[in-house]
Amino acid sequence: MDNINRMDKEELKELYKRQMKEGRLSEKGGAGLGFIDIKRKTNKDLEYHFLPISDDTSFFLLTSTISRTEI
Repeated sequence: MDNINRMDKEELKELYKRQMKEGRLSEKGGAGLGFIDIKRKTNKDLEYHFLPISDDTSFFLLTSTISRTEI
């Protein structure tokens, strides 16, 4: 996520293309494009946190802001 947040529009575009070409499809059919796509479409940093629940479990929280002018 930190790497994605540091990328500019052109770098994100290239990463998206590379992931489409080289990425593996998951059982659900995704190619690992979700976070890249969110960053590309919102042009805002992805905010994330891992909140510990137990020694081996955490809750993952992702926040993305969408501007009304971009809708």
